[in-house]
Amino acid sequence: QENLVHRDVKPSNIMVCDDGIMKLIDFGSARSEDNNTKTVCSTEGYAPPEQYDQHGDQGPWTDVYALCATLYRMITGKIPPLSLLRCLNDELEIPEGLKHSEELEKGLALKAQDRWQTVEELQAALGISNLTENIKYATKKSLKKAAEVAGEKIVEGFEFDRVQGDIDKSDISWERETEW
Repeated sequence: QENLVHRDVKPSNIMVCDDGIMKLIDFGSARSEDNNTKTVCSTEGYAPPEQYDQHGDQGPWTDVYALCATLYRMITGKIPPLSLLRCLNDELEIPEGLKHSEELEKGLALKAQDRWQTVEELQAALGISNLTENIKYATKKSLKKAAEVAGEKIVEGFEFDRVQGDIDKSDISWERETEW
Protein backbone atom coordinates (compact mmCIF):
# COMPACT_ATOMS: atom_id res chain seq x y z
CA GLN A 1 0.00 0.00 0.00
CA GLU A 2 1.36 3.39 -0.96
CA ASN A 3 2.03 6.02 1.71
CA LEU A 4 2.39 3.35 4.39
CA VAL A 5 5.49 3.27 6.58
CA HIS A 6 6.02 -0.18 8.11
CA ARG A 7 8.35 1.09 10.90
CA ASP A 8 9.49 -2.39 11.96
CA VAL A 9 11.36 -3.98 9.04
CA LYS A 10 13.77 -6.56 10.46
CA PRO A 11 14.72 -10.17 9.74
CA SER A 12 12.06 -11.65 12.02
CA ASN A 13 9.37 -9.71 10.12
CA ILE A 14 10.40 -11.13 6.75
CA MET A 15 8.96 -14.54 6.10
CA VAL A 16 9.98 -16.88 3.32
CA CYS A 17 7.12 -19.11 2.19
CA ASP A 18 7.60 -22.65 0.91
CA ASP A 19 7.41 -21.33 -2.67
CA GLY A 20 10.27 -18.90 -1.98
CA ILE A 21 8.14 -15.75 -1.98
CA MET A 22 9.21 -13.30 0.72
CA LYS A 23 6.53 -11.53 2.71
CA LEU A 24 6.79 -8.58 5.02
CA ILE A 25 4.61 -9.21 8.07
CA ASP A 26 3.58 -7.56 11.34
CA PHE A 27 2.02 -4.27 10.40
CA GLY A 28 1.19 -3.43 14.03
CA SER A 29 3.57 -0.44 13.99
CA ALA A 30 2.69 0.72 10.47
CA ARG A 31 1.38 4.23 9.95
CA SER A 32 0.24 6.30 7.04
CA GLU A 33 2.93 8.78 5.96
CA ASP A 34 0.57 11.67 6.64
CA ASN A 35 -0.42 10.42 10.10
CA ASN A 36 0.78 13.01 12.60
CA THR A 37 0.22 10.75 15.62
CA LYS A 38 3.36 8.66 15.61
CA THR A 39 4.19 6.61 18.65
CA VAL A 40 7.78 5.86 19.46
CA CYS A 41 8.50 2.31 18.39
CA SER A 42 11.83 0.76 17.58
CA THR A 43 13.83 -2.41 17.34
CA GLU A 44 17.39 -1.91 18.46
CA GLY A 45 19.75 -1.77 15.49
CA TYR A 46 17.01 -1.54 12.87
CA ALA A 47 15.38 1.79 13.76
CA PRO A 48 16.75 5.11 12.47
CA PRO A 49 16.99 8.14 14.78
CA GLU A 50 13.67 9.63 13.66
CA GLN A 51 11.83 6.66 15.13
CA TYR A 52 12.96 7.60 18.63
CA ASP A 53 11.20 10.97 18.40
CA GLN A 54 7.39 10.97 18.47
CA HIS A 55 7.49 14.07 16.28
CA GLY A 56 10.22 12.68 14.01
CA ASP A 57 9.62 12.96 10.27
CA GLN A 58 9.03 9.37 9.19
CA GLY A 59 8.51 8.18 5.65
CA PRO A 60 9.78 5.59 3.17
CA TRP A 61 13.35 6.57 4.13
CA THR A 62 12.59 5.18 7.61
CA ASP A 63 11.93 1.74 6.15
CA VAL A 64 14.95 2.10 3.84
CA TYR A 65 17.16 2.41 6.94
CA ALA A 66 15.63 -0.72 8.46
CA LEU A 67 15.93 -2.64 5.19
CA CYS A 68 19.60 -1.67 4.89
CA ALA A 69 20.11 -2.66 8.53
CA THR A 70 18.60 -6.05 7.65
CA LEU A 71 20.95 -6.37 4.65
CA TYR A 72 23.86 -5.37 6.93
CA ARG A 73 22.87 -8.15 9.32
CA MET A 74 22.68 -10.65 6.45
CA ILE A 75 26.13 -9.68 5.22
CA THR A 76 28.00 -9.27 8.52
CA GLY A 77 26.05 -11.45 10.92
CA LYS A 78 25.88 -8.46 13.29
CA ILE A 79 23.03 -6.16 14.20
CA PRO A 80 24.03 -2.57 13.41
CA PRO A 81 24.76 -0.36 16.43
CA LEU A 82 21.81 1.53 17.91
CA SER A 83 21.26 4.61 15.73
CA LEU A 84 21.03 6.97 18.73
CA LEU A 85 24.45 5.80 19.91
CA ARG A 86 25.77 6.22 16.39
CA CYS A 87 24.66 9.87 16.59
CA LEU A 88 27.13 10.32 19.46
CA ASN A 89 29.94 8.15 18.13
CA ASP A 90 29.39 6.45 14.80
CA GLU A 91 31.20 3.12 14.95
CA LEU A 92 29.30 1.44 12.13
CA GLU A 93 31.76 -0.63 10.13
CA ILE A 94 30.86 -1.49 6.56
CA PRO A 95 32.98 -4.50 5.52
CA GLU A 96 35.85 -3.63 3.20
CA GLY A 97 35.63 -4.92 -0.35
CA LEU A 98 31.85 -5.13 -0.26
CA LYS A 99 30.47 -4.62 -3.78
CA HIS A 100 27.70 -2.26 -2.69
CA SER A 101 29.30 -0.69 0.38
CA GLU A 102 28.51 2.91 -0.63
CA GLU A 103 24.87 2.08 -1.32
CA LEU A 104 24.55 0.28 2.01
CA GLU A 105 26.29 3.09 3.87
CA LYS A 106 23.94 5.67 2.31
CA GLY A 107 20.94 3.53 3.30
CA LEU A 108 22.22 3.53 6.89
CA ALA A 109 22.84 7.29 6.98
CA LEU A 110 21.79 8.83 10.29
CA LYS A 111 20.20 11.91 8.71
CA ALA A 112 17.06 11.02 6.78
CA GLN A 113 17.86 13.51 4.01
CA ASP A 114 21.21 11.75 3.39
CA ARG A 115 19.49 8.36 2.91
CA TRP A 116 17.82 6.82 -0.13
CA GLN A 117 14.34 8.30 0.01
CA THR A 118 12.51 5.25 -1.34
CA VAL A 119 13.09 1.54 -1.79
CA GLU A 120 12.92 2.17 -5.54
CA GLU A 121 15.90 4.54 -5.27
CA LEU A 122 17.81 1.89 -3.32
CA GLN A 123 16.93 -0.74 -5.93
CA ALA A 124 18.14 1.51 -8.75
CA ALA A 125 21.39 2.23 -6.89
CA LEU A 126 21.97 -1.50 -6.42
CA GLY A 127 21.24 -2.05 -10.12
CA ILE A 128 18.34 -4.39 -9.53
CA SER A 129 14.76 -4.01 -10.62
CA ASN A 130 13.29 -5.93 -7.72
CA LEU A 131 15.07 -7.01 -4.55
CA THR A 132 12.76 -10.02 -4.34
CA GLU A 133 14.23 -11.37 -7.59
CA ASN A 134 17.67 -11.44 -5.99
CA ILE A 135 16.60 -13.06 -2.72
CA LYS A 136 13.39 -14.78 -3.81
CA TYR A 137 14.57 -18.27 -2.97
CA ALA A 138 16.21 -17.31 0.30
CA THR A 139 16.17 -20.67 2.01
CA LYS A 140 19.06 -22.13 3.99
CA LYS A 141 20.56 -23.84 0.92
CA SER A 142 20.00 -21.09 -1.62
CA LEU A 143 20.67 -17.96 0.45
CA LYS A 144 24.31 -18.05 -0.63
CA LYS A 145 23.31 -18.35 -4.29
CA ALA A 146 20.92 -15.42 -3.94
CA ALA A 147 23.75 -13.38 -2.46
CA GLU A 148 26.03 -14.30 -5.35
CA VAL A 149 23.39 -13.06 -7.77
CA ALA A 150 23.29 -9.80 -5.80
CA GLY A 151 27.10 -9.75 -5.69
CA GLU A 152 27.35 -10.07 -1.93
CA LYS A 153 28.42 -12.63 0.65
CA ILE A 154 25.90 -13.64 3.27
CA VAL A 155 27.12 -14.86 6.65
CA GLU A 156 26.87 -18.58 7.35
CA GLY A 157 23.90 -19.46 9.53
CA PHE A 158 21.69 -16.42 8.77
CA GLU A 159 18.11 -17.44 8.12
CA PHE A 160 14.86 -15.63 7.64
CA ASP A 161 11.87 -17.02 9.49
CA ARG A 162 10.00 -19.52 7.37
CA VAL A 163 6.30 -19.94 6.86
CA GLN A 164 5.26 -23.57 6.68
CA GLY A 165 2.35 -24.19 4.34
CA ASP A 166 -0.02 -21.66 2.87
CA ILE A 167 -1.01 -18.47 4.64
CA ASP A 168 -4.72 -17.81 4.79
CA LYS A 169 -4.82 -14.04 4.40
CA SER A 170 -8.34 -13.89 5.83
CA ASP A 171 -6.99 -15.24 9.13
CA ILE A 172 -3.96 -12.96 9.27
CA SER A 173 -5.15 -9.46 8.50
CA TRP A 174 -1.80 -7.77 9.17
CA GLU A 175 0.14 -9.84 6.62
CA ARG A 176 0.66 -8.59 3.08
CA GLU A 177 3.09 -9.14 0.24
CA THR A 178 5.57 -6.44 -0.55
CA GLU A 179 7.69 -6.01 -3.63
CA TRP A 180 11.24 -5.07 -2.74
